[in-house]
Amino acid sequence: TQHKVPGISGSVKGAIIPGIYAYEAGQSAVGDLFEYVAKQAPAAYVEEATQRGISIFEVLNQKAEQLYPGESGLIALDWHNGNRSVLSDSQLTGCLFGMTLKTTHAEIYRAYMEATAFGTKMIMQQYEGWQMTVDRVFACGGIPKKNPLLMDIYANVLNKKITVIDSEYAPAIGAAILGAISGNAHATFDSAIQAMKEPVLYEVEPDPTKVERYQTLFEAYNELHDIHGYKKARIMREVSQLATAPR
Repeated sequence: TQHKVPGISGSVKGAIIPGIYAYEAGQSAVGDLFEYVAKQAPAAYVEEATQRGISIFEVLNQKAEQLYPGESGLIALDWHNGNRSVLSDSQLTGCLFGMTLKTTHAEIYRAYMEATAFGTKMIMQQYEGWQMTVDRVFACGGIPKKNPLLMDIYANVLNKKITVIDSEYAPAIGAAILGAISGNAHATFDSAIQAMKEPVLYEVEPDPTKVERYQTLFEAYNELHDIHGYKKARIMREVSQLATAPR
């Protein structure tokens, strides 16, 4: 049965596997948002990375890993490239709430990681609110493979086990499976998938204590999402208009 879910980009029967509906949703800034934060890193972080012979991302992850959920007092809206799902508004802009004179760059980095997880939860809730159950969550690509901290955050924000697949090119693997079926190398989807699928790299189970703390943070994100996403979106829209207004 097809469900028309508001805010979800599209649903097409047979788009991936014949007879099964594929639903599409996404976020317009995740990896590039983290790269943005890394490029803004203070000189002290860059110097530490150079002295230790590691990347700036490794420095940021190690510092962010020491923080407990909610410890920084920060909430971010990850709309630095607009919002694709569920608001479908490319004109929205990002926000960071709760900063003090003691706020560190690592805390900001973690707040952005958490914000992308909250954005995913908004999408997941939208599915579940329209009679669609989310049973399993899989992650693939370079970021999940390289960043277990991010996957730990996602597991606890979503309150779901995250299964990370050992593949940096999942769309290419999918295309190859479809090609193998079309070229008669495999007779069925099941046989092609079993022969060509990538193995599980690792799994992350949610921690009940972190889940509870993240629920409090998510409720705040949800309210800020609604206020700045549509209820009071005019506030930042009016500010943004100054950027293109004549001097």
